[in-house]
Amino acid sequence: MVKPDIKRNYYADLDLPTNSSVEDVRKAYRKLALQYHPDRNAGNEAECVPRFQAIQAANEVLSDPTTKAKYD
Repeated sequence: MVKPDIKRNYYADLDLPTNSSVEDVRKAYRKLALQYHPDRNAGNEAECVPRFQAIQAANEVLSDPTTKAKYD
């Protein structure tokens, strides 16, 4: 589990407004994970891997209601 980093804007990583629900987070994560997954972007790993890792971290923090509440 990722510890929330209050300096990071996880909502921006998922292209979401700050009042998004857990369901909105899950939908955005799925869409962006499919778009930036390194296996789907062979040859473009330098750009996709850091973006995918940021998307994963945002999902871990914002998809859990308890962690999301602490972050918010």
